[in-house]
Amino acid sequence: MSRLKWVARPPDRHPRHRLPHRRRPAGGGPVLARWSQEKFFKYARQHYGLDRLADYSIEDIPDTLKVVNPAHRCLDGQVRSATGKLNRLLARFGTQSKHLVDTLKMIACRAETAMANSLLQALYQIEADLLPDHEAGTLTIRLHHSANASTDAAIQKLCDELNETETLFPRTNLRLILKVGYL
Repeated sequence: MSRLKWVARPPDRHPRHRLPHRRRPAGGGPVLARWSQEKFFKYARQHYGLDRLADYSIEDIPDTLKVVNPAHRCLDGQVRSATGKLNRLLARFGTQSKHLVDTLKMIACRAETAMANSLLQALYQIEADLLPDHEAGTLTIRLHHSANASTDAAIQKLCDELNETETLFPRTNLRLILKVGYL
C-alpha cells in the first residue's frame, strides 16, 4: 500500500501527487534483523511444523523402566576411574615435558645470544674500506678478512641478508653494498 504525499502546486499549474521515496530507517540494522527473524519463523512454521512443537498434550508414561545391569555399572565405574588416573598422569607428564622444552629453548636462546655477541665483537674489530661510486649510485663497504674462516662465513651471510634490503646510506642516494674480502 502506497502513501501519497501532497505537493503544493505552483500558481499556474494543477496540484500534483507523488509517491514518497522509500528511505531506510535510521536504525536499519535492528529492523533488518527483525525482518530476517520473521522470515525464518515463517519458513519454519510452513516447512517444519514449528507451531506443533509447543503444545500441551498429555501422554501416558509406560510402567516399565529400563534398569542398568549392576555388573555393567561396576565395570563402567572401573573404566572411568582408570581413565581419570590416566588423564592425571598425562597432564603431569605434559607439564614436566613442557618444563623440559622451555628449558631447552632458554638454553638455545642463550647460546644464540652468546654466538651473536662474539660475532658482533669480531665484526667491530675488522677493518673496512669505504668505496663510493657516484655514477653507479653505490657505496661499497669492503670488510677485511678476520682471523677465523667460520667468522668470515657468518659475516658474509649477514652481509648477503643486508644487501637484499637495498638500504640507502643516510643523507645520500647511495645504496649500501657489503662485501667480505677483496672481490
